[in-house]
Amino acid sequence: MAYADYTFYTDVYLGNVIPSADFNRVAQRSSDIIDVMTYNQIDQYIISNTDIYTKIKKANCALAEQIYYDEQTVSINGSSRANIASIKAGEETITYSSKNAKTEFEIQKDSYSTALSIVSEYLSGTNLLYMGIK
Repeated sequence: MAYADYTFYTDVYLGNVIPSADFNRVAQRSSDIIDVMTYNQIDQYIISNTDIYTKIKKANCALAEQIYYDEQTVSINGSSRANIASIKAGEETITYSSKNAKTEFEIQKDSYSTALSIVSEYLSGTNLLYMGIK
């Protein structure tokens, strides 16, 4: 189950990017990534701490927006590697360049780096990103 629901997303986080029909799917994927990055340390004790849980839900929303944005970019470009070299409006010509195309490894590395940045922004100072002995 995702940490944040659509009501939190729209009313507290003030999000307006993800349609309600897509929110649960991307929020669940986002929650799974947060669990990995926090070494599955989010438990009932953490959830009962309102301040930390609000940060977790905000991280969930921010990362869900990034996942949704990435999905939309792929569906528009047809590939996350697509680089538009030029666009012609009359008769709708789009030219793609493979000169700067990224490898699958580079794409995954960029996605992880972006996710880590988003999660760190919200959860730094909570000790949830610390994997050592407490």
